[in-house]
Amino acid sequence: MSQETSLALLIRRERARLRMTLAAVGKVAEADRSLIWKLERGRSRNPTILVLHGISVALGLDFHDVCDAALFDARGGDMQADPLAVEG
Repeated sequence: MSQETSLALLIRRERARLRMTLAAVGKVAEADRSLIWKLERGRSRNPTILVLHGISVALGLDFHDVCDAALFDARGGDMQADPLAVEG
């Protein structure tokens, strides 16, 4: 991935570029369109590996780029942070 980006931005940008509806992405990704909507708006931040793979297929993206974007979100925008660290 050329720049760090959130999963929401990645999905929104590619879906618009391809002029795909939420339903079309959901159908190809084998995920409910409401989940795609939530991911695209950053309201769901814990997608499964199967959902990430489906999104990569639906949008023609490299699977690793989609996972990197999800990991970026999980780390709060900090690619150096440990996503498994316990806060508190």
